[in-house]
Amino acid sequence: MFIKISSLIQLMTYKIKEEPENFIVDEILSNGSLASNPIPITEEGKIYWVCLKKRMWNTLDLSKEIAKRLHTSEKYINYAGIKDRVAVTYQCFSINSERENIIEKINQIKDIEVTEFWKSKKWITSEDILGNSFEIKVTGKIKKKKIDYLINYFGEQRFGNVRGNNPLIGIQVLRGNYKEAIEEYFGHGEFKFEKEKEKYEEYQKKGVDRFFKENSKIFKLTVHSLQSQLFNEEIEKRIKDKITYPLFGEYSCGRNFMGFCDLETEGSEFTAVQLVGEGTIMNNYKKELLDKYEITIEDFKKYGAKTRENYRAMKVPVVNFEYEKINEQEHKIKFKLQKGSYATEVIKQLF
Repeated sequence: MFIKISSLIQLMTYKIKEEPENFIVDEILSNGSLASNPIPITEEGKIYWVCLKKRMWNTLDLSKEIAKRLHTSEKYINYAGIKDRVAVTYQCFSINSERENIIEKINQIKDIEVTEFWKSKKWITSEDILGNSFEIKVTGKIKKKKIDYLINYFGEQRFGNVRGNNPLIGIQVLRGNYKEAIEEYFGHGEFKFEKEKEKYEEYQKKGVDRFFKENSKIFKLTVHSLQSQLFNEEIEKRIKDKITYPLFGEYSCGRNFMGFCDLETEGSEFTAVQLVGEGTIMNNYKKELLDKYEITIEDFKKYGAKTRENYRAMKVPVVNFEYEKINEQEHKIKFKLQKGSYATEVIKQLF
């Protein structure tokens, strides 16, 4: 079965991320402060909260490296969001470890610099992050120099940076076809990198069940990618049909103190749409998509992909947008987005 990764991909008329310094991301904590200069938001405790600057590290790989340096398990390291590799990112982690010199050991990791740390009684969760501040240099012919709202599509990186086939893997995971999911993950032997080939050899030695279990976080993300794909296609069709108001099972909401769309704030400015999963209230758009990809709500239920309370706004505000012309082809843009929204989608809608 062929899966359309996205009908939203457009001809690229711009370039970004040629250098990590061209894409700077700074997490916004729940008190409005930035990870680059944070104000501690929790009480004293035993869990370290570490805000750091990272360059050319994605969040998952850095989490593994921190665990390795501290001689601990990854389960004792947490974060609120996943950031891409090709960027300079300020991000917060929480670490439960009684080992000495934690900060010193983290600072020894290449291209990592701790900006602040403190101790807390709780783990960091998504509730502790409001969004992200961006500073991006883009090359290309810009069409718009101002944007107030963003159609809240999931960005292309959500579907896999290597092959873009995460939704297809997610379908196999939902069905319990773990061997097929793993083979799809490795591109059926068409390796992109040498490390990928080494990883495949590791899979062959360990077998399907053990490899899948040890990499369960990665495969869980492919199910999330599938849910994102379904959301994107539903929103694309609804905008075309001019059905941007709440349908049955959906609701309207307003803004928080940062000016972001807040799903828990009363208002009528934004429409909150439910993602497909166990407990989803169905509409005709969702039914058509499930039929298209030959999956069912029962598949999500068996896997445990609960989305009863998982909503996403159809559109969101772009806060504090600033544009600076460097020359005819180079541009610098700054803005803030709420968590879960993609800066690359802002750029798409400007070019």
